Amino acid sequence: MTKSEERKILAQIVALIAESGEESYIQRTFAGICDICEQNIEDDFWISPVAELNAERDRNLKKDAEIGEKIRKLEFENHIMEEDTMRKTEIINQYKKIVNDQSCKITEIMEERDAMSDSVNGLQEILEKQDAEIVRLKAEIYDLRRELSK
Repeated sequence: MTKSEERKILAQIVALIAESGEESYIQRTFAGICDICEQNIEDDFWISPVAELNAERDRNLKKDAEIGEKIRKLEFENHIMEEDTMRKTEIINQYKKIVNDQSCKITEIMEERDAMSDSVNGLQEILEKQDAEIVRLKAEIYDLRRELSK
């Protein structure tokens, strides 16, 4: 088929489409297609909008699948990280309890130490009084011995 014959057929197609009316589905569907067809004839090259749309759809489907896979991987990684965070949070809470328990024990020990310190101070006062009494008694014994030796 020659270019001239193709142009003639295209002109007939354009006329049929124009007959369908501006608001027809046919005219809306073929809008711009005849221009592409005319350019294809002139350039000895063909561009198919349907093939282009199908190829674009295929590329988009492939990208959607890739993105979907990435989302699944990220969701899985996120799930693992959440579980890890929960385990670590539980460990931290256990350590906090241990620290709190040890802190309470330290407080108890310090209170016992303070009580013992008070007891020691009381005993020290008693010892000092007893030492003073011993010194007084020794002095009295000394005085009595002195008097007896006279």
